[in-house]
Amino acid sequence: MALTYDQVVSKVVSYSASVPKPMGIVFGENPEPYFGLVVDDVSEGMNGGKAGMRVGDQLLAVNGKAVVGKDFDTVMGLLQEEQGVLDLVLYRGTVRQLFTILGNQLEDGETIQDDDDDDDDDGSEPVIMDENYESPVRVEVKEQKPLTPGDFVKAIGKLGSVLMEKPEDDNNPPPPSSPPKKKGFFGIGGETIQLDGDDAKGIK
Repeated sequence: MALTYDQVVSKVVSYSASVPKPMGIVFGENPEPYFGLVVDDVSEGMNGGKAGMRVGDQLLAVNGKAVVGKDFDTVMGLLQEEQGVLDLVLYRGTVRQLFTILGNQLEDGETIQDDDDDDDDDGSEPVIMDENYESPVRVEVKEQKPLTPGDFVKAIGKLGSVLMEKPEDDNNPPPPSSPPKKKGFFGIGGETIQLDGDDAKGIK
């Protein structure tokens, strides 16, 4: 039999948070075989952050119902259907640590998660993912300015200058810089002739 709420909170050091909606929290699912929800992102200034929730916290219970090891859709459905303030219990640490702590304290007949108990408490119907299915996950995409050819030229120029730089030391002094090429203009009547180098200085 899977652990109950009381068993979970008695076996692991956790913290409680009463969080009104909107929470400003993005939850993700832990990898197999653990499952359950983990805090993936906390929006600054929103209710979840004000309640002390942090990225990486493991969700143990929602309004008195243990959710350790439950699948993503089941727990998200529970979070969405509850109205008003959510009473959450969380564990600060990795899911592997959580399962190790719980697993070391299991008594005969107890399991951390039970494959048969996904829908036994709420009597919900299975989710049918057809063309009308709406995912409970909302992803915010920030629009970025597309790169221009000029951006690529700047990046390659910077990369080239970094690669060409040699560290200066006593054995490797910087090469002498060549004097800039001088140019001058000489005008005769309506014509203008551009002279380069020594011609511009009048040296022959």
